[in-house]
Amino acid sequence: MGAILAKLRGKKSTLEVLEEIDKDIDSLIKLKHRNTQLEKHYAGQLIMWSVLVYVAAALFCYFYFTPTSYLERVMQILPFLLSPVLIWAIRKLLRWYFVKRKDKNQLALEELRDRKKKILEEVKEKESYKKAKEILDKFDPPPPQPKPTPATATPVPRLRQRPMTARGARTPNMPRSPPRQPGLAPMLTPQQQLMLIQI
Repeated sequence: MGAILAKLRGKKSTLEVLEEIDKDIDSLIKLKHRNTQLEKHYAGQLIMWSVLVYVAAALFCYFYFTPTSYLERVMQILPFLLSPVLIWAIRKLLRWYFVKRKDKNQLALEELRDRKKKILEEVKEKESYKKAKEILDKFDPPPPQPKPTPATATPVPRLRQRPMTARGARTPNMPRSPPRQPGLAPMLTPQQQLMLIQI
C-alpha cells in the first residue's frame, strides 16, 4: 500500500530534497554537539562518583574493618589497588563508545554533504537559469568575501648613524677616549680599522 501511495505522490522536487538534506545535516550537527557534551558529562560523573565511593570505602575500611591476619589485610587492600584500574578501563570504554558514535555521525554527515553537492551540480546543469539561481542562492551561498583591510604604513624608526670623520678627529657625538698611557700604541676604532684596510 505504501508503494502505491509513493507512486501517486510522484517524485519529490529538487527543492524539497535539498530542504530535507539540510534538515538532516542540521540534526546531525546538533547530535554531534550533544554527543560531545554527553561524553564530557558522563566522564565527569564517572570520575566524581568513583572518587566519592573510593574515599567512602577507604574511610569505612579504616574505621570499621580491622584485619587480624595477613590474608584479611590483602583482601582489604586489593579493592583499593584494583579500583583505579577498573575506573580507567570504564573511562576508556566510554571514550571508545563515543568515538564510534562520532565517527558514525561524521560519516553520515559527509555522505549528506556529498549528496547535496551532487544535487547542486545537477541543478547547475539541468535547471533553467532563474530556478537554478534561486536554488543556489538558498542552498549554496557564495563564501563571504574577506573585507580588505586598509594598508596603513607603520612608521619605521630610523637608525641613528654616527657621522664619518677623518682619522682621530672627534665629533661632539663621539664619546671621549680614555686617557692615553705612555708607551702603549693608540687603539683604533672599528671604523678606523676599516679605513686602514681600504687604503
